[in-house]
Amino acid sequence: MRLFEVLLVLSCFSLLADVLFVKRAAVKTGMALSIGSIVILVIHLLIEGYRWQMLLVYIMTGLFIIIVSSKHLQKNMETKIGKPLKYSLAAVTVVIMVVSLFLLVYMPVFHLPKPDGPEKVGTQTFHLTDLGRDEVLTEEQSDKRELMIQIWYPTENKNNNKSELLFPKDKEMFKKYIQTYSNSLNLPDFVFDYWKYSKTNTYENTAILPSTSPYPVILLSHGMGTSRVLHASQAENLASHGYIVVTIDHTYSTFATIFPDGRVTDYKTKMTTIDERREIGKIWTQDVEFVIDQIEKLNSGAIESQFKGKIDLNHLGVMGHSFGGAADV
Repeated sequence: MRLFEVLLVLSCFSLLADVLFVKRAAVKTGMALSIGSIVILVIHLLIEGYRWQMLLVYIMTGLFIIIVSSKHLQKNMETKIGKPLKYSLAAVTVVIMVVSLFLLVYMPVFHLPKPDGPEKVGTQTFHLTDLGRDEVLTEEQSDKRELMIQIWYPTENKNNNKSELLFPKDKEMFKKYIQTYSNSLNLPDFVFDYWKYSKTNTYENTAILPSTSPYPVILLSHGMGTSRVLHASQAENLASHGYIVVTIDHTYSTFATIFPDGRVTDYKTKMTTIDERREIGKIWTQDVEFVIDQIEKLNSGAIESQFKGKIDLNHLGVMGHSFGGAADV
């Protein structure tokens, strides 16, 4: 749970205590609780941001602020509450808070763990098209195989840029990305909306750290039906130790891949037979081979980038998770 989420839950319980146990004469106490709760709520919404797991807490806090304020401001208002109603209100509030706390704890706003290497980490994303290979996973015969890769590398971050979000920061792109993922699980779109707050430890488009020798490079393939996003922490950690890491999205075998023009592709891979698995394995292996060719071009300067002469192609490793590991062998 985030700081102001904890404070808001505590303020809600404090307001409940005022409603049930504090006499109307204690005006200063009640108004201080109301104002304090409003301040906490506003700061939470402005700095941390709304998330649906807090909805019941928002409703209860707003309701109690109205009751407490009315109780202390209206001199002629009688607020005697019988024991049955008092205990019922307390029980309902506790149940609502327990449900909210369960959602907050088990669906938290997560941030990637800090890398344990000495270097800061930068990242750049590249859109690649293999013009010599037809896309066999779409119905359009003119489609060529397109890939998104992300390169992670040691950096100085001299401009003190802020670390990047894990998922697309553009609202429309993020919405498409989450819709694609939630639809694959038959869940409502809002369920994963809170992922927009998740942060990495990476700085986008910063300069690569100067070095007297080129950096060893590692290619990393995700598992079937997942995404390069799931390996961001692993890539960050390797880059912090002086590696260049290239993560690949194997298009149409991810839960979602987003392209610079706003297109979002989903999972279209069929794996019901041995022959289909072999065919997909071949596609993934060709993806890796193509990306290695592009890395060579980045290093030679054939593709213009800051990585010219920075990549040690004599120390190139390939790794992957599950199907990604099998395709790399």
